Amino acid sequence: MRTYWLGVTIWLVAMLSSCLAADLAPGLHENLPCDRAKSCTCTVYLPPAYAETTERLPVLFLSSPSGKPAVPVWQAWADTHAVILVGINDTRNGMERKEIERIQDAVLATVTSQLRVHPFLRFGTGASGGAMVSLFLAQRQGERWGGVLMQIHGGSGLMPDPMVPVAFLVGEQDTIYPFPAVQRDCLALRAAGNPVRIESYPGLGHGGIPQADAERMLDWLLDYARLAHPRLSDAERRQAREGIKERLLAAPALTDPDQKREECERLVLLPKLTAFREAEVRPVLDAWYEGRLARIEALADLRCRHFYLRDLAAHPAFRLLAEKQRQAILTRLDECRKQPPVKLDWEAEQEFARLPSAQGVSFRELPRVIAAYRDFAERYPDTFDATRANRIVQAFQEVLDKEKRR
Repeated sequence: MRTYWLGVTIWLVAMLSSCLAADLAPGLHENLPCDRAKSCTCTVYLPPAYAETTERLPVLFLSSPSGKPAVPVWQAWADTHAVILVGINDTRNGMERKEIERIQDAVLATVTSQLRVHPFLRFGTGASGGAMVSLFLAQRQGERWGGVLMQIHGGSGLMPDPMVPVAFLVGEQDTIYPFPAVQRDCLALRAAGNPVRIESYPGLGHGGIPQADAERMLDWLLDYARLAHPRLSDAERRQAREGIKERLLAAPALTDPDQKREECERLVLLPKLTAFREAEVRPVLDAWYEGRLARIEALADLRCRHFYLRDLAAHPAFRLLAEKQRQAILTRLDECRKQPPVKLDWEAEQEFARLPSAQGVSFRELPRVIAAYRDFAERYPDTFDATRANRIVQAFQEVLDKEKRR
């Protein structure tokens, strides 16, 4: 008899779980319990398209540094693009990595088993610590991810699969996660092969990213994944190629400057542009180059100008530019590095790279390493790398002091 009732109980639980997707109509559904961890919840928003099609829809996972991400802010965008929204309610700043993994896995398992979500058109975003855990989720998911939007955070060195595109929207006056730190993270991702876009706001600190810009960047991530994701079928890839060709031909004729700039930015980041004819690609490359360089030269802050020139020289489309165009970028970059305060920043960055590694330092080596970093910070004051060096000195000195007190 006990076996019978146990079987009935298991059957009822399975039935209730399987009914979740059918019971959820388009709209906002808050604090849904997760399958693998009943203490975790997620908030789901289903766009009207969910009831109008049987296809699997793209999904955007939202995270917050304090938990309870603001899902309703994205509802209008989700309606327009037929995207499911999922708020990961329980990850927050200060958690251990294993706990973040447990919560993210519970939400993923619930969503993928109960809702019609696309197998790889999956994206993540959040602000500050919410951005970092979004990148962490992408790193853990590999090719099953479509892209990440980082708002007021650089990711602290996290590295998703090289095919995953990453967008950054950051404040240049941010003192919590400073702009130079975001620059370092952005360039590291570029070097790893990730498609990257970054935009910064001169007067902005740690917050206040315009929702319209966040949505535009999510538009790009969705667009890129639909055209270039490695898991596209052969038929989807052929269809994407035809779509790209049409857009390459149409972009130079766009009359709205903002629309033209955005379209060119998207097109030049697509892989395998050399597979198209020169006459199809060159006008877009020229328009992109001219627009990019004009905006960079208009920057008043020399440090920002240096970064964006550097980013331009590292851009995957740089090698497709004409020799004269490439040389113009490199000449401006060289000129920028001869002027203060960039001159000192650039020297400091190169010298910092030659310091002893701060990884795996033995206790016996600590005094020598501390001395090297302290000397560096004194020689290159008021630079971002001096701040990094001082933090390493402080951390290692605390280890030494703790050992002396024993």
